[in-house]
Amino acid sequence: MKFEEICSSEKLLDSIKKMGFSKPTEMQYKVIPEITKGNSVIVRARTATGKTLAYLIPILQSAVHGGNVSAIIVLPTRELALQVGDVAKKLSKNLDITTMVVYGGVSLKPQSDRIKKGVDIVIGTPGRIIDLLNRDVLKAWDIKFLVLDEADMMLSMGFKRDIEYIISNAQKGRQTLLFSATISEEIKELAKRYMENQEKVSRYEEAEIIGARIKHIYAVSSTSYKFSALLAYLHKTDIRKGIVFSNTKYNSLVIYKILKDYGYGAMLLHGGLQQKIRENAMRRFRSEKSGFLVTTDVASRGIDIVDVEGVINFDAPNDAITYVHRVGRSARIENDGVAFTIFNYGQTDKIREIEDFARIKLKEIRLDISEFKEMGFGRYVGRRQRR
Repeated sequence: MKFEEICSSEKLLDSIKKMGFSKPTEMQYKVIPEITKGNSVIVRARTATGKTLAYLIPILQSAVHGGNVSAIIVLPTRELALQVGDVAKKLSKNLDITTMVVYGGVSLKPQSDRIKKGVDIVIGTPGRIIDLLNRDVLKAWDIKFLVLDEADMMLSMGFKRDIEYIISNAQKGRQTLLFSATISEEIKELAKRYMENQEKVSRYEEAEIIGARIKHIYAVSSTSYKFSALLAYLHKTDIRKGIVFSNTKYNSLVIYKILKDYGYGAMLLHGGLQQKIRENAMRRFRSEKSGFLVTTDVASRGIDIVDVEGVINFDAPNDAITYVHRVGRSARIENDGVAFTIFNYGQTDKIREIEDFARIKLKEIRLDISEFKEMGFGRYVGRRQRR
């Protein structure tokens, strides 16, 4: 398989080569021609299979610079929007195509002003895209492509009405490109309602939901000793670079402080931080050879950092879909990876749910937490209670 077989633009092929991509993935090889033929697509593909290139290549190949937006790409988080924007910028470097990333948390005016001057492709989060639509700055009735990336996570985050609103503003006859790590009944219903010409909708589903190169392990702990269990695991593992997920911003902050106190390189990322701080944390984590990014699920959705060796679920994810997205941050580009989860006593059903949904087997490990029992649950959590 060669990119030359599915991409006819020499300038685009040159950019693909400079980005280090030597050959397409199986998914890209099958999906890109379907989009090029004018079909809408529904793609279920696990993380690290190149979904971003699968829709950007045909969009950039057919885009014509003219000042009107020809494609809107909708993503669940600012981090993912910026990441896709970076890839689009690199791919379009030699093309006369302009791309722009839009998201909330920053001033709307600079984004509006730039779109008014002329942008070909807009990449952004649902809320900010709707802001621009409502102000008649972004005119979706002219677009040729509407991309819904990480569709399952957008629905689980409560963006269903936002997505429906964006779709309802898009012109008839557009190509809708829906990409997701999992395809739920809700997504099927959404596709049935809003994707026109069902006979021209191509479907691609990978057999695997999670890459086979990830090792899945877990330990069971009481709430009081979860921080001890985390340190015990880090003490015995040889993972140098990893992501630690928690379900709350507060737990993320506590974990971050503990890791710093114990000499681990740590960076903090959650939705309550200012955008500049979030961007700096991601930039540092990408560039560092070792260390741990401590975060909430803001980083589970499509963040592509090739050298993440392991994922740690300090808090078990709320559902199996979130587990799939979290652990997919490891084992990128044919690398090996490990996913370690700390389950509370009484969460046996959650273990079975993940195994059944993701078609994997989690192996329990025993941790010796005696060395870390006195690390002080109350030392960190108690501060909050005493205030």
